[in-house]
Amino acid sequence: MSDVVATSATPILDVTEVSKSFPASKDPLGRVTARLQAVVEASLSIAPGETLGLVGESGSGKTTLGRLVMRLTDADAGRIVLDGVDITNARGPELRAARRKMQVVFQDPQSSLDPNWLVRDIIAEPLRAYGASRAERQSATERLLADVGLEAAHGARYASEFSGGQRQRVAIARSLALEPNLVVCDEPVSALDVSTQAQVLSLLESLRDRRDLAYLFIAHDLAVVHHISHRIAVMYLGRIVEVGPADEVYYRPRHPYTEALLSAMPNPNPADRRERILLSGEMPSPVEPPPGCRFQTRCIHAMDRCREIEPELVKYGDIEVACHLHESGPRLAGSSVVEVSRQQSGGVGYIPRRASD
Repeated sequence: MSDVVATSATPILDVTEVSKSFPASKDPLGRVTARLQAVVEASLSIAPGETLGLVGESGSGKTTLGRLVMRLTDADAGRIVLDGVDITNARGPELRAARRKMQVVFQDPQSSLDPNWLVRDIIAEPLRAYGASRAERQSATERLLADVGLEAAHGARYASEFSGGQRQRVAIARSLALEPNLVVCDEPVSALDVSTQAQVLSLLESLRDRRDLAYLFIAHDLAVVHHISHRIAVMYLGRIVEVGPADEVYYRPRHPYTEALLSAMPNPNPADRRERILLSGEMPSPVEPPPGCRFQTRCIHAMDRCREIEPELVKYGDIEVACHLHESGPRLAGSSVVEVSRQQSGGVGYIPRRASD
């Protein structure tokens, strides 16, 4: 997505060095002996009307970070600020007020919608919970159904009577009932076929523009994330390793992990040859992450420094990247890592190219 959202003095969401771990094992006395590091010192911000895509492999911690933002899970450390208000430790009425401003669309609409409720009741439930009258709920439900491309008569049906795409439209309508400023979309199209994915993405874009919504869009597919996002954050083993404008991250990746994710994407154009970067082994265990850079066990550029010192997220213009290649070795200083790979392998370009490239 090439359109740029102007930076706001007050982001709708500002997350600073948030961490979360879970008990992984206990001794016979019930004492925790090991912890799984799901999110480690993650920082991100989202401006009003902006979509930030969060991408990474399964197990990278992106869904946990989304749950931390929504306060469905409490953070161990760090700070979460929503619309200028610190909600990190909010409880009771304070948290209830914050939740009017942020809602979520889950991955599987079949499991997130109550099969025993009519669609109109599912959509109206947030309004009922916040004290709206019956007339207000009915009017809002009809309006929300129309906003997501459904008819008022659909409200008298059960979710099981709809297709997967229609069910996800119901879930989106429910998420908008309280007119939030931020919507966390957790893999909202991964369970849908390609044509339905395109329709739902188009709907999300239209709603964002009409309602000035901000999205945290979580997915594993970089092509989908690039299509809908203004900026992209790449996550690996609990850490954010690259953040930048969508086109920059997609066409000129700065981190070797982003580069590898792009090389794994299917390419329908045989004329645009690309070299596949095969990552060795599986993602390391988040219970016992490797020393130094967490990606060094699978990185084709790994140096001695990478095995000893964990890189910090450093800002270069509009890009932030955590990789020693930008500080030592080739000293990329914020430039793309693609040329280094081409020089080392003698291969051809594999990064998707725009018509103007």
